[in-house]
Amino acid sequence: MTVNHHRHLPYLQLAQVSYKRESLHHDARVLHTAVRVALPSMALPRKDRTPRDEGIIKLLFLFIRNVAVITHPPSLPSDDDEAEISRSATIEAFHAQDILHLLLTVSSTMGDDFTTQDVTILEILFHLLKGISAEKLFLEQAQLEKSQNDKLRSLISREKAMIAGYAKYAPTRHNRFGTMVWVRRDDEKVSVISGQQGLGDAQSSLVKMDTSKKWNKPRRQVKPDAESPQVNGLRGRKRNHILTVDRLNSTKLSISRTERASTFAHSSSNS
Repeated sequence: MTVNHHRHLPYLQLAQVSYKRESLHHDARVLHTAVRVALPSMALPRKDRTPRDEGIIKLLFLFIRNVAVITHPPSLPSDDDEAEISRSATIEAFHAQDILHLLLTVSSTMGDDFTTQDVTILEILFHLLKGISAEKLFLEQAQLEKSQNDKLRSLISREKAMIAGYAKYAPTRHNRFGTMVWVRRDDEKVSVISGQQGLGDAQSSLVKMDTSKKWNKPRRQVKPDAESPQVNGLRGRKRNHILTVDRLNSTKLSISRTERASTFAHSSSNS
């Protein structure tokens, strides 16, 4: 593919989606009209068909194959038309415009009147039936109704279980009242749980108790004996320094008092 192809690929995909939608739902019944155009060529015996007749039959089945293959690209925006081109809508249109009868007729005569259309027929059926269980395709009406009823019962039971599980822990008008539960553990110790989350069952009570626990890191007090020699040495030197300063201050004070006393005595004697 060239750069031009990549540039215009999204527009081509959207055009294909519009092409399929108009082919399925147009008032002119496009698919039924295409089958009527090819019916004269298909009615001829295989040995009497000309290359033109074979080409018309080939174009008809390729057209049906293209309609079955086209899907809405997931990477492009949609105009709420995905339901109109879905596989269910395609099967309903094929049934309404007699395409399914055509496929059944051609498949039943494959090898006799039709020999080169087998791959195209298989491709059409593959895109119509992919992802569908083969057992569901051959169910009778009674079996189909029973299967649908069983599926409905299963969905209803799942819904009831979901609602019951929600209602078990759903908020009520009693939520505004306080709740306190005492839980006796295996070691005969009692734990207290507050809140309605602990009222469900034993497991929820234990979970609530575990989430409410808090671990306080112990504070270790450093003993004087456990201190290092360097710390003790620094503290000792600091203490000695304070004592020395105190002694010096007291010595200076005593000297000053002695000088004052001698001075006073000398002045008294002179007088």
